[in-house]
Amino acid sequence: MSRINERIWAGEECASVLTGVSKPQLLGSVRWADSSRDLVWRADETTRVKAPTVSSTPELRTEPQGLSDGWWETLRGSLTALAGATTTRVAVRQDLIDRRISEYAGPAVDPRVDEWVPAHADVHWANLTAPRMVLLDWEGWGLGPRGLDAATLLAFSLLVPTVATRVSDLFTEDLSCRSGALARLFMCAELLRMTSHHGDHPDLAGPLTREADRLVITLSAPT
Repeated sequence: MSRINERIWAGEECASVLTGVSKPQLLGSVRWADSSRDLVWRADETTRVKAPTVSSTPELRTEPQGLSDGWWETLRGSLTALAGATTTRVAVRQDLIDRRISEYAGPAVDPRVDEWVPAHADVHWANLTAPRMVLLDWEGWGLGPRGLDAATLLAFSLLVPTVATRVSDLFTEDLSCRSGALARLFMCAELLRMTSHHGDHPDLAGPLTREADRLVITLSAPT
């Protein structure tokens, strides 16, 4: 009970007020305590999502099927609507970005973010459905650097260059600004850390390193 993460615990409820976002609708929640094991349980009931996820894993390894132009437009419209919402929740803190970027790039890159917007903060291919685009898993959403969601999806798309290019083109404004470039470098560094420490996403190590090195050069260049 003492270890409940308040941000994650209430994420689905807080997301229920969002508009213009293709997501499951929260119908009700119930909580109950198990004092004998010092636990609190929670169950959320949402509208049923019949479409399967695009991938069983966060990263793509093959070209996905069922991603029409309308699918991509729904994704972009949903993330645009989310970024325009108002919240005091925080998904990714500046101090975490500072640590990850400094671990990878040292003092070469100034990690200070100048644009913060609401983000889902976990947009990957196992949280997206098709042929109807629905974005799942809302417990951790909150403020993050502009471009965080696009940067996350791009990182998990690097094994399929055609999809990575589609993501880059669709979110070019968010990804090309300084905040977006920092978000991309942060995600590369974060996933590479997960690879080295936990063995997660090993196939992505090469593409992530190449992307991160390129971003370090870009972000460290004099303006």
